Amino acid sequence: MRYFIIIVFALVALLPLPTSAQTPVTRPAIAEEISPVEELSVTTRDGRTAIGVVRKPPGRGPFPAVVVIHGGTGPRRLEELKYQALNSPTMTRFLAAGYVTMIPTFHSAEDPQALDALWDTLAIVDHVKQMGEVDPNSVVVYGCSVGGDLVLEIAGETEVAATTAEEPFTILFTGMFTKDTPKGGASFTSADVSPLLEDPHSFYTPAIRRVTQERIRKITGPIFIAQGDQRQLLGGVDHHKIIDEILIPELKASGKELEEIVYPGQGHCFGLGGGFSESSEEAARSFFADMDAFFKRHLPTQPHAVDDSLVEHVPVSNRERVAITVSSETLADYVGTYEIGPGQDYVVTLEDDHLIGAFVPGGRLAFFAESETKFFNRVNLNHIEFVRGDSGTVTHVIVGPGDITASRK
Repeated sequence: MRYFIIIVFALVALLPLPTSAQTPVTRPAIAEEISPVEELSVTTRDGRTAIGVVRKPPGRGPFPAVVVIHGGTGPRRLEELKYQALNSPTMTRFLAAGYVTMIPTFHSAEDPQALDALWDTLAIVDHVKQMGEVDPNSVVVYGCSVGGDLVLEIAGETEVAATTAEEPFTILFTGMFTKDTPKGGASFTSADVSPLLEDPHSFYTPAIRRVTQERIRKITGPIFIAQGDQRQLLGGVDHHKIIDEILIPELKASGKELEEIVYPGQGHCFGLGGGFSESSEEAARSFFADMDAFFKRHLPTQPHAVDDSLVEHVPVSNRERVAITVSSETLADYVGTYEIGPGQDYVVTLEDDHLIGAFVPGGRLAFFAESETKFFNRVNLNHIEFVRGDSGTVTHVIVGPGDITASRK
């Protein structure tokens, strides 16, 4: 159902890092001995295997549960899912607030409308409902980008208490982007999907509208649509247009219970990210508070915060890790598109003397230099390393965790 589309969201610009005089934004941390990270493997409707990781608050429950679905395409490595469960500000905030937290991953397919990703994530949601510690009527879902698209589809396939979609990749949900969408080569590129985003009404045919309205009709429970206001893709394409002009009006016309918030200065998937700037960390904390309040209004079983004696509050960003200075010329030399495989790219850009790396679609990450060729992210395990050939030209980037090698185009 999901395909690596070579398209990059131009997100919020990096702001200056906080000085030592500023109070850092913190997140709760609960020791793994108190709330272990458990691997989960379940069988999907079509007989494949779906995986994820779960953490539970201390105690017997019953608890509400939140299933959080990543953006971009999948699958993600278990190592990365575990790290996010332990360190993502949003995930640890949900856990400390008293939710069972689940992060699944999903498989991609050549056909953008294939059901692989939906069946994977739906199997995980249905399994969570059956967990002894969870009230099956108090399961909520949250996702961004492709994950935002998936949670809307999940809410139409199984009953959930409430759904939060952060900037869903709506050309998928509407059925507008298909295997028959014209493309200039063997794989889809940004040039192929940009027309859908630039002028979605031209592609919103009566048949596509019927698909969209039927998918919306099936959704159970209230919906919260969250967006940043940084609206431009590279090339000047407004990726919010289809959300604002098609998805939201259709949701309203259907009579669905809908809430909307736009967060000033924020870019794509800021709620799952953080670490770009003090501004994005504050906004992510505010978004969590809004999302938590939204969910609580619709949960039969309310979450109860973990006892504060079991919670440590730690800075969101690993800002104490010292980055070295690398020349602007060297950084600029790394900018470009790197091919992972057919139709699968990793894009490196430069903003305010920081490298930005992105699998697409999905959120991006800021990187800081530990050497002239190796760069780290201050929030998670992600890192990148550039490789030069015999002539000194940059030929590859290695993206971790997972050490994925991508060749420069």
